[in-house]
Amino acid sequence: MEFGLVVPLLCFLVLVLVDFGKFMNYWLDLTHVANYGARLAAVDTDLAKPPFNSALSLQTFIQHQAETEELRGATVCISFPTGDQTAGSPVKVQVSYDYSLVPLLDSLLPRRTLTVRGSATMRLEHLPEHFAAGCTT
Repeated sequence: MEFGLVVPLLCFLVLVLVDFGKFMNYWLDLTHVANYGARLAAVDTDLAKPPFNSALSLQTFIQHQAETEELRGATVCISFPTGDQTAGSPVKVQVSYDYSLVPLLDSLLPRRTLTVRGSATMRLEHLPEHFAAGCTT
């Protein structure tokens, strides 16, 4: 009898822990993608040349670097925090994704998604000629 009462609670706790692990994995992945994107922006990488040979904008290219198909729908924003675009000024890349919580919590929580964000800021090494500030949708 007691086992029958405890099993649903234990299964729910396991489900929540697995979902939290997935959330943390997404956060790490977005942080790595943002760091890679900030490095590409800092050195003003021309994506049209080898080894990339891509016609994508830098924001879209960064978006496609996520490990999972789900995260490839994330929003990528590139900005210049100080407003200055000269060498030595910072460039910031922020990648965000709306993560859906455990479906069983839909009735308990009014807001069913959390925004996962990864960001990185680096110093521009060159003038930005091959990308512009802005966001993807």
